[in-house]
Amino acid sequence: MAAISFRSVSSIYSSLGWRKSLLQFLPVLATFFIVAAFINHIDEIELNNFGTIFGQTSALQWIGAIIFTGVSFYAVGQYDGVIHRSLNTGVDPETAWKSGITAIALSQFVGLSLISGGLVRMKLIPGLTLVSALRLTTVVAVSFMSGWAVLCSVAFLSVPNALPISWVLAVLPMIGLVGVCAASLWQPNFSLFGKQINWPPLRLIWKILVLCAADTLAAGLAFYMLLPVDLEIGFPALYLAYLLSLGGAIIMGIPGGIGVFELTIFAVFPDQSGVDLLAALLAFRLIYYVLPAFIGLGYVLRAKPGLRKISTPSVSPILNAPLLDPVQQHLAQSAPIAEFNLVRQGGKILIEDPNLHIAIMAKHAGQTLIALRDPAGDDRAKFTAEPFVLYSFSKNLNLSFYKCSAKTAVRLRASGHKILPITQDAWICPAAFTTNTSTRRQLRRKLRKAKSAGLVIFAASGSLPLVQMRRVSQEWVQRNGDERGFSMGRFCPNYVLTQRVYLGFADGRLVGFITLNTCANEWALDLMRSGYDAPDGIMHALVTAAIKDAKHHRIERFSLASAPFEAGRLPRALDRFPLKQIYTFAHQSKASGGLRQFKSTFAPNWQTQYLTASSYWAMGLAAFDIYREIHRKP
Repeated sequence: MAAISFRSVSSIYSSLGWRKSLLQFLPVLATFFIVAAFINHIDEIELNNFGTIFGQTSALQWIGAIIFTGVSFYAVGQYDGVIHRSLNTGVDPETAWKSGITAIALSQFVGLSLISGGLVRMKLIPGLTLVSALRLTTVVAVSFMSGWAVLCSVAFLSVPNALPISWVLAVLPMIGLVGVCAASLWQPNFSLFGKQINWPPLRLIWKILVLCAADTLAAGLAFYMLLPVDLEIGFPALYLAYLLSLGGAIIMGIPGGIGVFELTIFAVFPDQSGVDLLAALLAFRLIYYVLPAFIGLGYVLRAKPGLRKISTPSVSPILNAPLLDPVQQHLAQSAPIAEFNLVRQGGKILIEDPNLHIAIMAKHAGQTLIALRDPAGDDRAKFTAEPFVLYSFSKNLNLSFYKCSAKTAVRLRASGHKILPITQDAWICPAAFTTNTSTRRQLRRKLRKAKSAGLVIFAASGSLPLVQMRRVSQEWVQRNGDERGFSMGRFCPNYVLTQRVYLGFADGRLVGFITLNTCANEWALDLMRSGYDAPDGIMHALVTAAIKDAKHHRIERFSLASAPFEAGRLPRALDRFPLKQIYTFAHQSKASGGLRQFKSTFAPNWQTQYLTASSYWAMGLAAFDIYREIHRKP
């Protein structure tokens, strides 16, 4: 168990370095100057009047101040819970909450918040290292100050004449908040000097703002309750003064904000009685600073720290895409769908249920943890969303399943998710496939055209003609636009080497190819690429050859992958405005219509796929994140 001792303090100073350690002591020096200025400011106040003013404070005022102090510290404790989840420390919420309240109660009383807060957290959280304690304390302080700046802006705009501050300067935090939110939506991550930078998700930003508002509003109300009734001070102005003094005290690290708080209050309310204000300030210090500090000290001395182990999903990043480790390889081969192999493209993670052998292929994308397709694993019939919801909550993300089956969607709806039909999967049973049916007459016509053009098809084995395949892929991109990703494959030599490939040649020259993802029971169409000189019907011929090959290998299911709903036959769930309009806009391109038409020539079975999320608001954010990931350039 970590102990608060001289050795602990020395270790912290050693880890900070002498420059940062000196900065921690500068506020102590500043305290003397501020206290001196404060004493000069109140030298004419008759201190013997305090007893009379305290006697006029009713029991209801004291009780109200204590209640609001409790509310404030309850919100304070939640900061640590949010940050612990964001940093994935594994600390249970109760321990995080108690350590956070105690650390803030003691650090705001003794000052030097980085050091004192870190020491208290080390004492109360078993196994928390010095570096982790400093990191946690710093992140809590930075997140609070970010919320504090926004609240100061709101308070100033509500009381524009309280202080001689330019409104342009006052609205800067609001502009910054809008900018961060916009960046989180449009560009959630970016590279800077070779390092990946992630903007905080909107849910985390919202939590910090709400907690900061609850904390400071309750603290301001605690002070407001202790003001003498004859003082004509409105709460908005008092709240602004409290925010400014609080920020100054935190930045300077002065114990209890001594002098800073008082000078700010006197500066904002120069016409009010100095004795009355000072008495209320002293009463507030007793309730909000001294009382919590003594309670926190008692808890630190008596606490026997312990951690409740949290059962959290294990995360397996794809470190060497497209190659998988043995466990990941087993999941990909035993998955119910071959598209699970899209994990080989990289940029995704596998999240496994700690209690069952179930995993989802997912990606952190902006505001959403997007789970692609259905879960995989030996126990997938026992799938439950709870562990994955908890994981997404720990990352301050919304959980959304994209293109999942009806079976998975029903289970998610039972757990509270909203579901929406989003697309259809075209699939064929190879054992029953034949081109000699009336429903496939268009397919026969395309096959005849390809044959008359001298097209020769090979199922690739051994080495691939990667140079020629790249040329064909580049010609396709120049004709059709950039490749799409995330739920669709992009051409990459190492990636296609893991796939089943069919090549089309005309006059000895490669003119087109397709690739398939495979698992034990299914082959799924992935890349379809044709060059400038490809004959009409080449894709029909390549896919037909692959289906016949799947029949020979006794594959149960051949997937042609997804296509939009047929025009004019959208599901009723999309009838509500503006769902139909949004869906129609997203799929009105010529390519989308052509894709549906191409797959229809095989007369496939159509299976509806769903988009799910905890609410329609979260579903809208998920759809936006999915759209951005699909169109993101590699």
